[in-house]
Amino acid sequence: MDPVEFAKLFNQSIPDIKVDFEYRLYYNKETGEPIAYTMEELEGDFIEVTAEQYAQGRYDLVIRNGIIQRLIDAVSWTKLVPSNAGTGCRADNVMIVEPNSDTKWGIKTYYAE
Repeated sequence: MDPVEFAKLFNQSIPDIKVDFEYRLYYNKETGEPIAYTMEELEGDFIEVTAEQYAQGRYDLVIRNGIIQRLIDAVSWTKLVPSNAGTGCRADNVMIVEPNSDTKWGIKTYYAE
C-alpha cells in the first residue's frame, strides 16, 4: 500500500475529538483576591478566564463584580489596623517590632467600588 494512501486512511479512521477546556480562576468573594488558577472543579467562587490569562497565572489582580481588575488599575489604599494575627509591635510605637507583644497590627487594603 502506498504510504500516502495509508496516511489518508489512518486519518479517516481517527474520529475528530473536540475538547472544551474551561479555565477557571477561583477567588475570595469578600476580598476579591485570587486563590488558584485551575481547570478542575473546586469548592468556591470562580470566574472563567481565557487560555492566555490562565497561562499567565497572574496574582497581582482583584476580581470585582466578576471582572478582573489589575491592581495598577484599581483604586486602592492600605493602612495599618489592630489585628489578632498581625505583627507584634510596642504598645506605644507601631514602628518598633516586638514579636512577643500582645499589641499586633496588620495591613488592610481597601478598594474603591
